[in-house]
Amino acid sequence: MQEKEISDNRMTKDFKYLALYYAMGFKKGKDGLFTKGGLSIDSEAGTALLGEITVVGSPSLRLASHKSFVVLELVERLLALGYDPREIIVDPDNEFDVYCGNKYIKCEEWGRDFEAKTLVSPKKGTFFSVLYSSRLYSGLIERKEAILNGDGLVYSHGFTDVKKPSFLPRLPERAKSENGFEIVDGAAVSYSGNPKNLIVPAGVNSIASCLFYDNQDVEEVSLPEGLVTIGGDLFYNCHNLRKANVPSTVTEMGNNPFAGCEKLVLTSDSPCFPMVEGALYSKDGRLIYYPISSKKAEYEIKDGTNVIGKHAFYLCQNLNKVTIPKSVERMENFPFSGCGELGLDIKTSAYHQESGLVYDEDFKTVVGCLKKTKSDRLEIKEGVTSIGRNSFFECGGARTLVLPSTLKQIGYNPFVGCENITFESRSGSFVAEAGVLYNADCSKLICCPPLCAKGRFVVRESVIELERGAFAGCKDLTEITLRNVSKIGKNCFSGCSSLREVLLPDWVLYVGECAFSHCASLEKVSAFADTFFDSNAFNDSSTEVELRKARSNWLIESDNIHSLRTFQKALVGKVSSILIDPPYDSKIGYIGYKDDYGGGYEKFMFDRIFLAKNLLSDDGFMVVNIDRGGLRGMKKILFKCFGRKNVRICLWKKLDKSFDVNRDVAAKKKRVLFEYVLVCSNGPKSKLKPIIQPVFHNGKQTDIEKPLPLVLKNMGTTSSAKDELAAVFGDRSHFSTPKPKRLMMELIRATTPKDGLVMDFFAGSGTVGAATWSLNQSDGGTRTFVLISNSENDICEKITRERLDYESKQSRVGFIFDGVMK
Repeated sequence: MQEKEISDNRMTKDFKYLALYYAMGFKKGKDGLFTKGGLSIDSEAGTALLGEITVVGSPSLRLASHKSFVVLELVERLLALGYDPREIIVDPDNEFDVYCGNKYIKCEEWGRDFEAKTLVSPKKGTFFSVLYSSRLYSGLIERKEAILNGDGLVYSHGFTDVKKPSFLPRLPERAKSENGFEIVDGAAVSYSGNPKNLIVPAGVNSIASCLFYDNQDVEEVSLPEGLVTIGGDLFYNCHNLRKANVPSTVTEMGNNPFAGCEKLVLTSDSPCFPMVEGALYSKDGRLIYYPISSKKAEYEIKDGTNVIGKHAFYLCQNLNKVTIPKSVERMENFPFSGCGELGLDIKTSAYHQESGLVYDEDFKTVVGCLKKTKSDRLEIKEGVTSIGRNSFFECGGARTLVLPSTLKQIGYNPFVGCENITFESRSGSFVAEAGVLYNADCSKLICCPPLCAKGRFVVRESVIELERGAFAGCKDLTEITLRNVSKIGKNCFSGCSSLREVLLPDWVLYVGECAFSHCASLEKVSAFADTFFDSNAFNDSSTEVELRKARSNWLIESDNIHSLRTFQKALVGKVSSILIDPPYDSKIGYIGYKDDYGGGYEKFMFDRIFLAKNLLSDDGFMVVNIDRGGLRGMKKILFKCFGRKNVRICLWKKLDKSFDVNRDVAAKKKRVLFEYVLVCSNGPKSKLKPIIQPVFHNGKQTDIEKPLPLVLKNMGTTSSAKDELAAVFGDRSHFSTPKPKRLMMELIRATTPKDGLVMDFFAGSGTVGAATWSLNQSDGGTRTFVLISNSENDICEKITRERLDYESKQSRVGFIFDGVMK
């Protein structure tokens, strides 16, 4: 997986980057605008007014992409460093996004391949060509810069105070290992040493955020003088950490580095981060950390505090009352998560408390729910548009949570540990089904509460992504069938202590940080080799990770539109041949597909074929069987998708006395001698192998190789295909329009290399799977398949699966159905 894809998967884009606005020092006004100096941001409209800075072609900067936020952060930084706003020009549609004097700056999303060679090389002495990126991570803004002048790449340390030289000379990257730490340019970025006692080497000036996240081994840490930056969430949930000190040189700190460290005794020598009655504050008025080990029942936050930081009071079980002074303007997430008996005395006008819920000033956001709140039916006020991150953490007394019609956004991890909660939604932005919460189109599973995840859970077929913490704390979950899931979020299955084995489909590309942490019984997770596991994915879990080097054979029970959408990342360009025998136009009303095909049969088929074409390799093929009535419409679709010159049409002889020995001849039924086979090349690299056509003469068969003939014959008929099914089911009545195995074997052979991936997203009786196995037996191939069949009349379970069960025994090759290897 590319670095950008990893970054995108980690990134949480909800709440329109409000945390970034605050990190840059913006203040929220009563009108809802965020302001700083001459800049103002309308978060609802997604625009930024840049004061005296010129924005080409618009009065404001549109905040509609990650890149646009990088531009915003850069502009704010330039102003903070003293650059004149009148010499800054923002032009997002040009080759460079920001112009500042002789600096031409191209902004990139975080995670892209950060190479200065992508820049225009300027003439010597004309201008500096700058590549720039930034992101907010665990409360700190991280930045990358690369600069070219006429002599090539000469700088990597860029913008400084305007009173100093504009750029600092580029120094070669210095990496070393010491005391188990990997150190790059003075930053500790990883650790593999003594798990209990951490000695950070002298000379380290910063420690990366989340470096010891959820580490249960570390007990003591020694931080050196000279350390400047302590990353956010550094020791999050390190329950055995007992001792740490903040050195005097530390001037920068991310989100509470010590959240959840219940045994910790913390001291600080830094004047920037003083300790007050055991709590850690910043000198600019932020409460960062309150000790879990404190025995006090009541605590009054120091007057003058304006921000209560993320996780500041996390898991402080001894507290019964916290007084929030008038000076507090903002809470980061809900700082009181997991405080079992806590009540709040709120004196600031920035927040309100009602029925156990904490709202922001204008009742637009639910900031949090007190853990001690008990309610069989907890209704969020109408007018609320957002539910904040971590807001209902471990609120076991909240049962049915009613989401208002006005709700538009839900932050990550809001319902983790809510053992008894279920959902009712009045909002058009969210769907509650059988107590489980989804987004509007049910492509993302937001929360499956423990009450709904007992034993085996089969994920809804429409779900492509599992949200952060979606199943966290589901202690009675024993099996999970993921179907079309391609992304598993951070902490998704954390604490699922009854899970024993998990089989991840080949199309799961990303498994987030700590996704299977604290899964005490999890013995094995099997995944395809392309799956990326983020850091600490199995923290505190003794799990064997099996990486499958070869693709598996898959049968998926799903409306195929969902599977095809899922495959748009994992299987693009990797499928050699797609063979489909779709429902014919006359039967569209009876096939059980749930999407809106109000545009008719052509729209129904076009939507699927358009997605499927993206999956084909450069030399791939799509083969479509169709009857005379559907030919015209299918040609129109395929010409549009593949181009007329890339579509060839031949006939399949579906009636033949020599094959139709058991055919029932209905007296009044019209006999149709032929159906059509449309063979579509994906491009100039697609080379169709010669067709091996059987020819019978005097009772003897001879195989003749020839280019794709006008008529495919002597490869079986509909009747002989029913005979093949009768060998499986005992009679010929189970499927009305099967295709013969011999025909499909030849079409697969002609369009697919011996190690290719074959797909059929209208799997029906499973002939494509059976033919793939038989072909492999005959020519020594290793082809694999993905078959998709819907649940109408139990066709997938009772027909496709049983056919494959039978054929797999003959071929001695397995397949996966419902997350189980057959």
